[in-house]
Amino acid sequence: MACKVTGTAFITGAASGIGKATALKFAEQGITSLALVDVNLAQLEGTRDELRNTFPHIETEIMQVDVTNEASVNEAIKKTVTRFGRIDIAVNSAGISGIPTKTHELSLQEWQKVIDINQTGLWLCQRGVIQQMLTQEWVS
Repeated sequence: MACKVTGTAFITGAASGIGKATALKFAEQGITSLALVDVNLAQLEGTRDELRNTFPHIETEIMQVDVTNEASVNEAIKKTVTRFGRIDIAVNSAGISGIPTKTHELSLQEWQKVIDINQTGLWLCQRGVIQQMLTQEWVS
């Protein structure tokens, strides 16, 4: 049995992969407001266009955001709330696997980039969205 989802979703990593697939599935399942975030604006525009073509009733806000930058993350959350009034669902799927190499050959700089995006970026996004959600009325 499918469950209809409603409200506004904030999705990081929405230009490709899990984030894009999540946006498409949410639109299919009933979400009508999507805030789509990624560092790759060109691919993000492609996600938005695919959503508009497949689900014309969907409202989207796309934002080029570096999830490792706290100010950029907070601005995206603020812009989402300004546009849609609230955030009901957050999917933090921005992430990278890093360069394909053996661990002992990986530079500290490359390792730190993976950690910054995959862990710090996720934490910045979840912290900001939770802070926003705590100010909202519960919707049943």
